[in-house]
Amino acid sequence: MAHPGRRRRLTRPRPGRDCGHFADPDAREAAAGLLPQPVLAHAALLSALTRLVPTATPGELAVAARLAAADPEATASLAALLTGTHPAR
Repeated sequence: MAHPGRRRRLTRPRPGRDCGHFADPDAREAAAGLLPQPVLAHAALLSALTRLVPTATPGELAVAARLAAADPEATASLAALLTGTHPAR
């Protein structure tokens, strides 16, 4: 039991350990299908931007939310382009 005056430190799951029900790819896919397109686009763009610029601050990443709200389809396309998953035309 933790000392009453200390807060418990939260840790991230380590690779190779169970990360809950979202560790299952099917569960993640099913959950993603429940989210509205602007939320998915925002998450995809944030993920791509933080990989490209790991030192970016939340204030600098706020543009992703504005883009996703204004045009989710364009935001999703930008995220796909940045991650190299954009389909060839």
